[in-house]
Amino acid sequence: MAPSPTEKKDAEAVRDYSAAWTAIMRLARAGSSWSGRERHCAFLNCGDVEQGARFANVSAVSGLDFPDDGRALAVTDWDGDGDLDLWARNRNAPRLRMLRNNTSTDDPGAQNWIALRLEGRKVNRDAIGARAEVVLADGTRLQETVHAGTGFLSQSSKWLHFGLGSGAPEIRLVRVRWPGGNSETFVGIANKRRHRLTEGAGKAELLPPRSGVADHAASNQEPLPASGAAQIILPGRIPLPTMTFHPAGASAPVPLQEGSRPLLLLIFSGHCGTCRTEMTEFTAEAQAIRDAGLEILALSLDSLAPGGDADGAAAKLIQETEFPFLTGSVTAASAGRIRHLLGSLFDYPPPFSVPLGLLLDAKRNIVSIYRGPVALETLVHNLRHGVGGHIDSLRDLAIPFPGRWHTKSITESELAEFVAKYFHSYDPAERLRYLEIASTSALNLNRAAKLRRQVIDGHLAWARDYSSGGKVDQATFHFEKTLQLDSENGLAHNDFGALLANQGKLAEAEIHFRHALVIDPDDALAKRNLKLLTQLRNK
Repeated sequence: MAPSPTEKKDAEAVRDYSAAWTAIMRLARAGSSWSGRERHCAFLNCGDVEQGARFANVSAVSGLDFPDDGRALAVTDWDGDGDLDLWARNRNAPRLRMLRNNTSTDDPGAQNWIALRLEGRKVNRDAIGARAEVVLADGTRLQETVHAGTGFLSQSSKWLHFGLGSGAPEIRLVRVRWPGGNSETFVGIANKRRHRLTEGAGKAELLPPRSGVADHAASNQEPLPASGAAQIILPGRIPLPTMTFHPAGASAPVPLQEGSRPLLLLIFSGHCGTCRTEMTEFTAEAQAIRDAGLEILALSLDSLAPGGDADGAAAKLIQETEFPFLTGSVTAASAGRIRHLLGSLFDYPPPFSVPLGLLLDAKRNIVSIYRGPVALETLVHNLRHGVGGHIDSLRDLAIPFPGRWHTKSITESELAEFVAKYFHSYDPAERLRYLEIASTSALNLNRAAKLRRQVIDGHLAWARDYSSGGKVDQATFHFEKTLQLDSENGLAHNDFGALLANQGKLAEAEIHFRHALVIDPDDALAKRNLKLLTQLRNK
């Protein structure tokens, strides 16, 4: 990976660094491991030996050598038994592991310890930055500091834990150096107990043992059986990307339009045995599907393969299964957009494979996604509760376990903006479309205005780019779109007027230049453009 740039002005270094992160995130989202799928490592400090300080690899014997893609580790005495337990956070499943330390349970008489919770009064309440020094009767001194953030993406307990070992001498005192420099001495520290040290108190407060900690049994993570079929109900309705297809027997593509009924968009291949099985079942259940209020549009991918659908496999499959619903073939651009959308929705997007089903409502918003064959019973359930249900019910259906929500459901506007971000570099025009959907559906006026400005700026940027590239029709479309959304945009009027003047449409160009002057009577660019326009007319 490119090293971090040291100067913001070093454009090449900034570009390389950004490109490296983009590549890394692309690999990570495709399922690659950040750590090369290595097991976790644990090292034991062997202390001072003849060869110097040494560490021993105890990964396996400690039981910590999980193959998880670990990210964060928090240390705390979770069960209050005097030894430190671990919480591990992973990028893959299981997302969270509790690693319980049973050292004290196995031999409770062999360990000595104390736990201190520092509480500030004049300094910050959590005493971040304070240092506690434990002084034992034999003069041994042990020190710990209260940290905010420990390790990578982690926050361990703010309790300071001191392991004293077996046969430890009596605790003489604890000296605390508070943030700012003031020192304070505390006495009355009992072994194997928890204490609160409050700034200014001078005496430790003995706290009762922690109670109410469940005694969980260790569990084994059994891998789920592999399956080629899966489904997900989205937490909200996401507009389908711009979709065009070739209807069966037609050469020209047509857009997928809104309808009066929900639609199952089925992507298939004539060479796919699972597709044949699913389409055969749909044929047998055709009347029940229609009675449920659902239509199906099956689109083949075969024409996109090298050499196209030379053997007519898709048509043969449709004929042999007597498939009674609408059919056709998907365009390359539409297939690419669907693939990119699916990649944006999942941390680990699976390979694009068929059959792939998208359950759409009448407005052609995606409600459910099916990888592999889908049963009629599932479709009917999702039609009733997903397509016909309230937006809040979608979130409940999307999570496959019970619980209570303490946050609001994601809105249609937020979902559209989320998808727009992923189309930023892949398909900027589609990004603008999603941003426009987000803007028009936003419930908050400030949010709507902010999104609308992004759409306007995006169309103007496209218009200028097409104009400089000599693509007049595309530039005209985006200039008109810009002014449709912001009729008082002086820059758009000036640039659009220049494009029209270059085409010889001087009267139309003059209208835009004069409009720019109405917006800003001191617009020097509009004045210069009108002067040039007069010179063109006098030639």
